[in-house]
Amino acid sequence: MIDGLAFLPVDKVCEGMNYLKQNCPTGAEDLLQYFDENYVGGTFRKIKKTNNIILRRTPPLFVPESWSVNLTTLSTNPHRTNNACEGWNNRFSHLVGIKYPSIWKLLTKMC
Repeated sequence: MIDGLAFLPVDKVCEGMNYLKQNCPTGAEDLLQYFDENYVGGTFRKIKKTNNIILRRTPPLFVPESWSVNLTTLSTNPHRTNNACEGWNNRFSHLVGIKYPSIWKLLTKMC
């Protein structure tokens, strides 16, 4: 389901991530959190000022504009990959523990 976010228009990616969070399979919460922090919404950073704590949002490492293939897909361009996508695939395969997981192995790892 996460890979479907790449096909959404950039302005709908946050909405899609919220949908995934609401319909998340049991055991996939950590994966969704990682993806949200690094590819969609970023993280919050605490900043202490005198007696106040301020939360400041930091942008994701890879903004949706860099990995969205929505416009590329609509333009029928057959080349939809880039180095950022390859980096994501590499990190994802390390998280899952298998380089080319079948859908069943992926679901097993998520559960």
